[in-house]
Amino acid sequence: MQGEVRVTHRGNYLEVEGHAEAIATLTCDRCLKQYNHRIKVDTTELIWLQEPDPEVDLDREVPFDEFVETLPPNGYFHPIEWLYEQLCLEIPQRKICAADCNGIETNPGEAAANVDRRWSSLEILRQQLSN
Repeated sequence: MQGEVRVTHRGNYLEVEGHAEAIATLTCDRCLKQYNHRIKVDTTELIWLQEPDPEVDLDREVPFDEFVETLPPNGYFHPIEWLYEQLCLEIPQRKICAADCNGIETNPGEAAANVDRRWSSLEILRQQLSN
């Protein structure tokens, strides 16, 4: 991984800028093979410095316009953790190694040969219904 994080204290908030690139080894959701994927982060975030409100109900749903990142004024900002979180957000939800990935290749005969003996009665019934 290479990149940089710049944190600027602006009085009552921190301005955090991050630019980074990394290569992550992911597992394809279709074929289960591992492949390399380039992750790029180029983001800016404002983190407000304020004491947490003890009377806020943490179980309530927060509207999007109220959703802000906060940090106590005497707290610590961990840039490595922040960058890790930003990189995790860039990992694709659907991990596919290639657009033409067909998934796991199976032989239909192998599946029938590996049927658990407890299911054999159902297999016989299926064969009778298909004839």
